[in-house]
Amino acid sequence: MMTKKKGVAERLRHLDTRILYAIALLIIVWLYYVPAVVPIPVSDYTMVYYKTIEDLPSKAVVILAVDFSSRQTPECYPGLLAMTEQLLSKDVRILAITLNPQGYIFIDNALHARDAWSRKQYGTDFVNLGWLPGDMAGVSSFAKDIRSVIKKDYYGTSLDDLPMMKNVDSYRDISIIVEVYSDEPGVEVWARQMVVPYQTRLAYFDIQAHLTDQLKYYKAGLAVAILSGLRGSAELEFLMKKPLVASRNMATQTALGVFLLFCMVMANVNYFGARGEGVDKWKLR
Repeated sequence: MMTKKKGVAERLRHLDTRILYAIALLIIVWLYYVPAVVPIPVSDYTMVYYKTIEDLPSKAVVILAVDFSSRQTPECYPGLLAMTEQLLSKDVRILAITLNPQGYIFIDNALHARDAWSRKQYGTDFVNLGWLPGDMAGVSSFAKDIRSVIKKDYYGTSLDDLPMMKNVDSYRDISIIVEVYSDEPGVEVWARQMVVPYQTRLAYFDIQAHLTDQLKYYKAGLAVAILSGLRGSAELEFLMKKPLVASRNMATQTALGVFLLFCMVMANVNYFGARGEGVDKWKLR
């Protein structure tokens, strides 16, 4: 007896869902090794941040504050890489520091990931101070006299032996604070101890979920610029014409979103097609 050949609709009704998972996995792997740049509209917030850094004067001292922990790495670390890349591309001096006990790891990783040592001279163009303890009290003392709370850099070198630090002693020598933030202590500490009393400029990154809450600092004039989430990081990379991790992750999310939308459309087409054919019970296998 000849078996009736299955049509497209019939095949879809009996499609093994593992095939869909396999396609999604292939999309992720493909875009990881062959990254695609997805042009995205740049928000006003990102444009302001980008121009703020681009307009920094030559040899300006920038505090790069990394205040997030490992649980925020998927969203914060791409932001740190993008912000570090822009700073390294400018003729500014970077003073990296963290208020989070885990933050020093991400500073060191980001500097190595962006080849800081081959592009700049350590001790002259950038310095990693590591962890600053004390939260509010620590930043307050740091603002008045850096050496009162930090004697050596992250690698154990005395600050007096680093050429960059010879003329960097307090808030007076800092042009702007650039912060990658998610945890406490963070932006509130810098705002209270350096922005309010000394009018030090502050620009910072925060995760997308915190945007509506953290905009209060920007709207109140305590921050001159803000970068929001993975999308903001990808927008910054797009402006720099330097696709990094955020661009790759956004491309992957976009491709998976399109694939998911396609699956939803096909599922509905299949469902109504099955009803039209009089099929009462069907399911994907």
